[in-house]
Amino acid sequence: MRRELELKFSISDDKQFIDTLGMKKVVFENPITQKDLIFIRTGYGFCDLKGGEPVIRIREQEGKYVTTLKKYVRGITDRIEVECEILDAKSFQKYLELLDLELVVTVKKTRERAYYKNAVVCLDYVEGLGNFVEVEIVSDECNAEDDMKRLNEIVNELGLNEKNIVEMPYDEMLFNKERGM
Repeated sequence: MRRELELKFSISDDKQFIDTLGMKKVVFENPITQKDLIFIRTGYGFCDLKGGEPVIRIREQEGKYVTTLKKYVRGITDRIEVECEILDAKSFQKYLELLDLELVVTVKKTRERAYYKNAVVCLDYVEGLGNFVEVEIVSDECNAEDDMKRLNEIVNELGLNEKNIVEMPYDEMLFNKERGM
């Protein structure tokens, strides 16, 4: 099963980070805009979710819709994800509501993606939150520990400072911000 190992950092100077990657011959793709609708169990906040409970996302990107089910294995840095394309986002949203899930937050961001040593590096401009860098490796169950070590090595090579690490997903940060938490 696919596991996403990810580390996220807040950054104040995105130009400096882009210049650092440029020196390593890393080039970002054209920016894309993403709009994510986030669903969790009705009546719950993120702090109410127990380990293994799903968070479901409907992502709109370039006129297409993809849904992702996420189950956290060990916090934000390690989770199982299953994705599939959907043709009718409104009907799928009704489907989720009938399963007792509710839309709790919408995340809008512009993302620039690059690749470095088998990792995906994303520079995200998140509406209402600011600028972030995500570094991600897709792993399988048997290699997760070794891949997490490799992820940390890549993060260090990119000059990302662990004092700027963010341990909360954008959806949860926005959810808390919108509710004054």
